[in-house]
Amino acid sequence: MGEVVIRGEVDDSYITWFIFFSQTDIYTKCSIHLNKYGTTSAKK
Repeated sequence: MGEVVIRGEVDDSYITWFIFFSQTDIYTKCSIHLNKYGTTSAKK
């Protein structure tokens, strides 16, 4: 399957995850928004 590298970046109230798959040049970017109510919403 190959190695999966996950990097997290925090920008203000957003946490962005970059998921890299070593066998491809394709990565999945997931942004998680942390709102003032403490809940989260994720999108791809």
